[in-house]
Amino acid sequence: MKSTPFKLNRKFFLILAGVLLIAAALFVYLFVQPGKEKTPPPPNEYSISSLTVAALPSEAGVSVSEEEDMEDSGEVIYQYTGFTSAGDTVADYTQVLTKEYGFTIVDDAYYEMDPPDFTSEEGLVTLAKPDISEGNLLAVQLSWFGEDCTVILSNPEGTIQEPEGMTLLETLDYFRALSPATLGLSGTSMKEYQIYALDGTVLVDRRPCLQINVYTNTNQEGTNEIQGMYLMTSDGQHLYRLDKAARTVTPLRH
Repeated sequence: MKSTPFKLNRKFFLILAGVLLIAAALFVYLFVQPGKEKTPPPPNEYSISSLTVAALPSEAGVSVSEEEDMEDSGEVIYQYTGFTSAGDTVADYTQVLTKEYGFTIVDDAYYEMDPPDFTSEEGLVTLAKPDISEGNLLAVQLSWFGEDCTVILSNPEGTIQEPEGMTLLETLDYFRALSPATLGLSGTSMKEYQIYALDGTVLVDRRPCLQINVYTNTNQEGTNEIQGMYLMTSDGQHLYRLDKAARTVTPLRH
C-alpha cells in the first residue's frame, strides 16, 4: 500500500498565522505595553527620619502613588484614591498613631488641638511627635475628600506646644458655656447654677487644673448645696469631675 503524503494547505497556514498574531498581541498588551507603568501596591509602612510606622490601612480597589516633594523640603507624599470613606479611614489611622506611636494632634504652629470632624466629606488633620534629633518633629499630615486621601510625611523643625491658657475670667466664662449634661448635671444651661473657682491649682496627669465648684441657684442664705466639683486646665482641653470623699477624679474631657 502506498502512503499518501500529508499536505498542509494555504488555509491551514492562514489560521495558524492568525492564532500566533492574536497570541503575540495579547502578550504585548499584558506584559510589554511601552509607557504604561504597573501601579504599585499600597505600602505597609512609612519611614519618617528615625521612625518607621504602620501605613494608612488600605482596602480592595484602593490605588496609591508616591512622589518626592519638588522643593527639597524632604517631604514624601502619598496620593490614595478609591476608599469607601476616606474620613473613616483617617479617623481609624489617627487612633493608631496617637495610641500606638505616641503622636499628638496639632495645628499648623504645632500647638495641641482637638481632633477634627472625621465625618465631614472633606478635612485635614496633622499629627506630630518629637524626633530623636532635638528641635525636630516627625509629622504626618492627612487630608481627605470623598474617596481620596493625601498623606504627607515630613521632618520639620519645631516643638509641640501646649495650647495657650485663658485668664481666670475667661476660664469661668468657658465653663459656664458648657452644657450641664457634659458635667453630669441636670438642666439646660449652666445659668441655673452658681459657679465658684478656688484659689490655687491641682495637678492631674501632671497638668495644673483649676478647681471649680458648682452650686444650685436656690441655696438659702448661709447654706451651700454643692452639685459638683470639677478640675479643668486653663485651656479647657482637659476636664475632670472630682469626688473628694472617694479621692478620685473622673475624666469628662481628656
